[in-house]
Amino acid sequence: YKEEIIQKYMVNIMKEYPKHIAIECEGEQICYKELHQISDKIAYELKAANIGKQAHIGVYMGNKVSIIYAMLGIMKAGCVFVPLDEEYTTNRLIHMIHTADIQLILYDKAKSDIQGKVDSRVKTLSIEDMLRGGYSESLSIDEEIYQPDDKLYIYFTSGTTGNPNAVVGENKSLLHFILWEIHELNIGVGSRVSQLTSSSHDPYLR
Repeated sequence: YKEEIIQKYMVNIMKEYPKHIAIECEGEQICYKELHQISDKIAYELKAANIGKQAHIGVYMGNKVSIIYAMLGIMKAGCVFVPLDEEYTTNRLIHMIHTADIQLILYDKAKSDIQGKVDSRVKTLSIEDMLRGGYSESLSIDEEIYQPDDKLYIYFTSGTTGNPNAVVGENKSLLHFILWEIHELNIGVGSRVSQLTSSSHDPYLR
């Protein structure tokens, strides 16, 4: 698995179990096929907007399912996702946006206020607008070239001793941990895992 790429690993899972439930949240159930299609659509729209590989993209959303869509879409586009907690103060958000050199922020309708918090150098894009018009069965970005050493995400420390510091994670390191966890905890088809951590803290990825 050391040479595996997390994007391809995730896509293989989605294709192998298309009808299995991937996410269940507040009565809503999303199967792997739908998760694959929607995240593909987001990746496609990022490319259409000329967002280059390894671009830093903020995720500022209130809807928990949309956060997962966005993160996977950003990963598939070969970009770097930066979670922005909806509970953070404006000053903290601005510090994080500048420190991480975020070029684009994806938001949902519950968090459209972000447009008034950033300067014109940072683009903002609504996930609802990205997904308008549905998605195509033939849409595929599997030909994208990914590298194990690519940056995958940027998280921030708590900042309890000052300003929060950025921590960069790589493609290979996250996949390595996930595969280790699957093996050690004997996670398999049919396992159910609760997600109780905020998306702004890196245990969320596990």
